[in-house]
Amino acid sequence: MLALGASRDSSLAWEYAFPFGGGAAPWVSGLAQGTGIQALTRGGALLREPRYLDAARSALGVFEAPPPLGVRVAAAGGSHYLISSATPGLRVLNGFLQALVGLHDLEAASGDARARRLFVAGDGAARRSLPAFDTGAWSRYSLGGGESDLGYHRLVRDFLRSLCERTRRGAYCATAARFDGYLHERARLDVPGPLRARAGAAVSVRVRLSKLSCVTVRLRRSGRVVRAVTLVLGGGAHRVRLGAAPPGSYTVEVQARDLMEHRTRVSRTLLITPARTGG
Repeated sequence: MLALGASRDSSLAWEYAFPFGGGAAPWVSGLAQGTGIQALTRGGALLREPRYLDAARSALGVFEAPPPLGVRVAAAGGSHYLISSATPGLRVLNGFLQALVGLHDLEAASGDARARRLFVAGDGAARRSLPAFDTGAWSRYSLGGGESDLGYHRLVRDFLRSLCERTRRGAYCATAARFDGYLHERARLDVPGPLRARAGAAVSVRVRLSKLSCVTVRLRRSGRVVRAVTLVLGGGAHRVRLGAAPPGSYTVEVQARDLMEHRTRVSRTLLITPARTGG
């Protein structure tokens, strides 16, 4: 592991050799630095090798420097540690939290004052930012971005649990519990009515969804499907367009299948009236 490290302004760093998010290589990550520090700290304690703790301390400089050299950026409540020094505008929660786990473990094992100072700065910013990563039904992968996929949602829950166990901070514990709860909740689905359309015009169905899901909208008449569309939609309000259909009464069936394969279904009646005629 030490052999894979690079020297970055006299700090031990684990660099990435490929471009990321529009940024050029090489770059460093708060997630990788935190994981490296955590591994060296554990190895030093298990093997009673002081040189591993010394190496972990030498990796702290990346958390002190701003990008592109390091990963530290100012944030409300303290400092945010970036997922990539090549993308200073991208704030990813899972990488930030794992950086804090590594800093915490080094300070707890060695009493290192630098690690403690860096942890405190990041801890304040992380706890303050948590509500912005919580949609009320799922997690966001990045600040102001879309929802996490299933793997990243579970990962960020696990990192929150790690910080909850280490710090007993209510913000980490409560958010971890909420994120775990979201895995067991069906997507909330609403299809506001009344549904009306005119013959000759495309049918448009409004859908409100609580979290990322695969949504299928079917238009039925006398039990037969006459129109259907399937889309992946994030949480929020959407308008799903179907093709035109002749006048008559129809049933609109909407099904949302979330990332845990929970299914939620809503049916509404749609009335299609004859097209307007000129004159």
